[in-house]
Amino acid sequence: MRAIRDPLHDLIVFADEDAFLFDLVDTPAFQRLHHIRQLGLSFFVYPGAQHTRFLHSLGVAHLMRRVLDRFHQELAELRSRSPEGREAVEALLERRKVALAAALLHDVGHGPFSHALEDAVHAPHEMWSAAVVRSDSDVRKVLERAGGAELPEAVARILERPHAANASQEEPGEAALRKLLASQLDVDRMDYLVRDAYMTGAHYGRFDLPWLIHSLRLGRVHGVIEVGLDREKGVSIAEDFFMARYYMYKHVYLHKTTRGAEILARSLFRRARDLAVRGGCTVDRPLVAFLRGDLQPNRPEDVATYLSLTDESVWAFVSDVRRTCDDPVLRKLAEDLWSRRPMRGLDVEEEGDPATFESTPPKSPSGGELPPVYVRFRDALLEELLRRKPPSLSGWREEEIREYAVAYDSTDTVPYKDTFFSRGKNGKAAGAEDLHVYVYDREGRAKPLSEVSLLLQVLTNRPLTQRRIYVLRELSDLAVEIWEKIRRKGSPLRGSGEVNT
Repeated sequence: MRAIRDPLHDLIVFADEDAFLFDLVDTPAFQRLHHIRQLGLSFFVYPGAQHTRFLHSLGVAHLMRRVLDRFHQELAELRSRSPEGREAVEALLERRKVALAAALLHDVGHGPFSHALEDAVHAPHEMWSAAVVRSDSDVRKVLERAGGAELPEAVARILERPHAANASQEEPGEAALRKLLASQLDVDRMDYLVRDAYMTGAHYGRFDLPWLIHSLRLGRVHGVIEVGLDREKGVSIAEDFFMARYYMYKHVYLHKTTRGAEILARSLFRRARDLAVRGGCTVDRPLVAFLRGDLQPNRPEDVATYLSLTDESVWAFVSDVRRTCDDPVLRKLAEDLWSRRPMRGLDVEEEGDPATFESTPPKSPSGGELPPVYVRFRDALLEELLRRKPPSLSGWREEEIREYAVAYDSTDTVPYKDTFFSRGKNGKAAGAEDLHVYVYDREGRAKPLSEVSLLLQVLTNRPLTQRRIYVLRELSDLAVEIWEKIRRKGSPLRGSGEVNT
């Protein structure tokens, strides 16, 4: 028996039957997660946010084991009621090794800088996690010793398809495992909410985790295995859980300064990628190969190269280009990121000002449509910058200022989704394509949580929406001046400090 002391869960113990997990922890692929921060650039705002994907992954495996143990304890009670729940629990417990390995390795392919790098190249980390399990020899050997030649592929399937489209046709154990690892009520969220709250010092993400686990239930609804909660015990803790998620997104994950740093990093990666594709970035680094699209998860040698990407290797790249790069745009973006000068955000309201969100032909770098008010602001800012010629943008061309000096950020997250009030597409009954958290009574009969909780009826399907315009830090005063003119719908200044939009 071996143990690791965790600041959140205290002792994480590897009993003899789960000893293979400690062998997975010892593999270089998993040890790499020591060098991947869980919250990316959030330490710009919350200095304590230095915890890693390594610690989070241990926590997720620990919680998965606690859930499995809880279900095992209640099997006797389930035999006297809820045959669907009993079937799902028994099938899940038969997949104990798959469940624990998938929980531990769910982030083994995660890239540096949280999701900023992932968003820049549109490469989901789930795909790379599955690729590591399939092609990394050390990981495969441990899994094969623990569960035979089939175990690596069983784990990889769970990791690459956390939300299976054909969930209604899956075996009960596999469907239950997917829901426990990736759903609205999963062990991944349970760990990162309380861990991120603890490490940032923000108290919004705290809830009664032991009671939530105690209240979990499995059942079959419309032919689909669903993770839910005991109706008598779980409604209040569900409310706490989803409110914690709401506040963590509002105050931590979507913090204005954190988003400004992430957008700056994303712009830096996008510029480096464009230069690399054109042959203008000759630095021979795994990061450049990744940005260029040269690394493919189906090639073991590329997976090995990808695993050399860490926060430290990206920061080394940033340090090098800020000092030696000939491209003034990339050098400026790198210098701002290195010196903690995130882009400045201006809140865009949805009602009561000119920020109406009708679609308009211009596209954002990510391909989304840009609102007219942002285009108006960007053009006004561009005209003024071309007139003033600030030294910090020396060497920047007009299209580069438009592309990298200003950005529009639209974020939407729904803390609790439930399609009970909009029964699927074309009026179809609830099924695999629909999102619910259910509560089960003593006979195993299910009801959507939204129907039982008055609080979640208010929160259901209500997006947390933030619209912001971001500019390079030194352009803050000018941006505020232009934005206030637009908000007042007045004629933009021209001539001495005025701009024509």
